[in-house]
Amino acid sequence: LFETPLGFGALNGEFGMSISCAPLANRFNISWLGMDGKKGMQKHYDKSLELFEMLADGADLREPNKLFEMILAELKHKSGTTFGLQRRINKKQGIITFKKFQHILDDYRYEVDDKKVYRIAWQKYFTFGHNATKLDGDFISEELLAFMYGIELQTVREDFVRGELKTFLQDNGEEIKAYKEIFSPKALAIASCKSAYSFREGSYRFSFNYMNGRVENFEFLGE
Repeated sequence: LFETPLGFGALNGEFGMSISCAPLANRFNISWLGMDGKKGMQKHYDKSLELFEMLADGADLREPNKLFEMILAELKHKSGTTFGLQRRINKKQGIITFKKFQHILDDYRYEVDDKKVYRIAWQKYFTFGHNATKLDGDFISEELLAFMYGIELQTVREDFVRGELKTFLQDNGEEIKAYKEIFSPKALAIASCKSAYSFREGSYRFSFNYMNGRVENFEFLGE
């Protein structure tokens, strides 16, 4: 399903649907930035903080500590603001959707006057809107793989084949056990999915997260 969208419909053409899914646990969970001191999660926190600092330094952010504090406040359910106004916070503690994260970036940009925060390709390194505590190495993003093992990104893009992480690491003198606390021992049934369907004269779209058999964050996207 990650490789090819699935399509099906009624023979009379009255109904049709297509669905496509992308791996959701193939990057660091943004919630790991709030895991300092939590049992079994210290390496998750340490490595995700190192990644955050690398991205902030690369973009030359004016006040990276301020941005980190804003993210942490959202994760810890402290009060937050949007353009100076008090806002409702996510009811699920420790989870930030990407839409919510974009609000944090906007708050930081206007509070610090730092547009450089938008230069960072956050979604290539971090995933949002769920509480997965393991990384799916079979589908790890190329950018994250390059960061974790200090391998040139171009080398990863040329040589890494999804589903063959161990082989790739061995060929480059690395071992998966260096991050055994972070990697899942098996593929994870965790995905971000989008669907488009038609019924008679109408066409509609919706999205959801598939979390090991559960559907979460269902959102109707309209016609």
